[in-house]
Amino acid sequence: MGANSFNIGRDGSQLTVFDSLAGQVTFNGTISFDSKSRTKELESETITGNTIFRFVPNGHEGTFEFDRQDSSVESYFAQWEANFYAQLPPPVCTITQTINELDGSITQFQYIGVQLNLTDAGAWKGLDKVNPKVGWKASKKIPL
Repeated sequence: MGANSFNIGRDGSQLTVFDSLAGQVTFNGTISFDSKSRTKELESETITGNTIFRFVPNGHEGTFEFDRQDSSVESYFAQWEANFYAQLPPPVCTITQTINELDGSITQFQYIGVQLNLTDAGAWKGLDKVNPKVGWKASKKIPL
């Protein structure tokens, strides 16, 4: 591996979303995916005056961003909203990320207990792109 070898966005470009009600979900036009670990900070002040800290896992969160190519994102969330008003249980999703490593191997992570949220349906302006955004939070991230 060369000194300038590093992953680029397309190396981790395979993302699969599975919804407990709808099955595999296809959102067309994905241009970005990000994830962040969430931790809960615990703090204890001992009787001797020392402060000790501990960080414990508290899920993950992130976003998808899209170039709008069709109604796939909006249609999913319109159905999600209709299901809510029909008193159906909320779907629980999983996100599987497949990464092509520089050495040719494949790494996969799965986010489980995922809730999706349409945080921005996109702005419709003149000759600009429409970029919907979907936020998500997950209970856990596990290696596959």
